[in-house]
Amino acid sequence: AAYLDAISRDPFNYQHLIQAYSRESDQLMKITAIEGLGNVLKNPNFFRAFGNGFGQVKSEILNVLISAVTSGDPGQIATASGIIREPSLQWKEWFRDLTFMKDAVAKLKMPRDVEAYNELKNTIAFLEGDTGFKPEAVAYNHPIDWSLMQGVGDSSIAAIKTEKGVIRVSLYRDEAPGTVANFIDLINKKFYNDKIFHRVVPNFVVQTGCPRGDGFGSLDYTIRSELPPLYYDGEGYIGMASAGNHTESTQWFITHSPAPHLDGNYTIFGKVVEGMDVVHKIQQGDKITEIIFVK
Repeated sequence: AAYLDAISRDPFNYQHLIQAYSRESDQLMKITAIEGLGNVLKNPNFFRAFGNGFGQVKSEILNVLISAVTSGDPGQIATASGIIREPSLQWKEWFRDLTFMKDAVAKLKMPRDVEAYNELKNTIAFLEGDTGFKPEAVAYNHPIDWSLMQGVGDSSIAAIKTEKGVIRVSLYRDEAPGTVANFIDLINKKFYNDKIFHRVVPNFVVQTGCPRGDGFGSLDYTIRSELPPLYYDGEGYIGMASAGNHTESTQWFITHSPAPHLDGNYTIFGKVVEGMDVVHKIQQGDKITEIIFVK
């Protein structure tokens, strides 16, 4: 994936990216290839590279984007939708019939695929000239298991065992009981065993918990957002990944540093009390061995 991302910086590599999309079966590779084609299209040297042949290249890339939208895969759909919606690429005149997009929307499963659903609906609205698009709001549908909370005390710790070492986290039972209960339930079910850190942004976050391993996966339920007056004012906060309020499910992140732009939108449900050196060593692709909850 890193290789595909690197070669996408040169427009002349677009055919390699198309071949990778067609050849690879792994969804992460396919999504990276689509992202790479987006990089090619947005490269300031795109027109200079292909001259009068730019239309043919753009048409070849469009065929890949259409394949991605009709694939049924939420990661491919979300990624391709964002590229088609990019105003600078001027796709509107290329689309006369959006039936295939509307059919793709209908096949997505809610609330699991809410991110792809909203991305594609937004793209359809853009192509139709509708400026009033509003994302689909998701109501949480997963009740809090209060019995799990009875075993959570002030000294309770979640020990996250990774390939780089152990990260110990205290859980905010009072501020985010629904999130903590969901986290403990998934720990008890060994859901997080062997999950990778699919996203690492230096000086920002490490993120994990995706069952697909590419950031577009979740389970078939959502939990409520819990947003009391807590703030990402330092390193080590553990928060829930989200595509909007009440869309949280299994993915979470740990901050490398203060991230005030997350305040009020992303549930904070714990903080690292030991192992920040491990957090800083985590690289994309590193695995969680297991998480143990210690009452």
